[in-house]
Amino acid sequence: MSDLRATPLPGLPSSAFVYFDLQPGVDHLILPKDTQLLAGQHPQTHQPILYHTLQDMMLSQVKVGEI
Repeated sequence: MSDLRATPLPGLPSSAFVYFDLQPGVDHLILPKDTQLLAGQHPQTHQPILYHTLQDMMLSQVKVGEI
């Protein structure tokens, strides 16, 4: 407990939205659950920042034309 008598909250994992652009000629791709995604390096420690997929994902060439 700190001098402020505040109880620390539990940590929450970070999350991110990602965009995939498949190479020409690749119609679709299955990205398995727990695939690691490199998101850069921590600025102080220079350790890699990694995310992982929570479920299998089907990637395709479909694009949003208009919202």
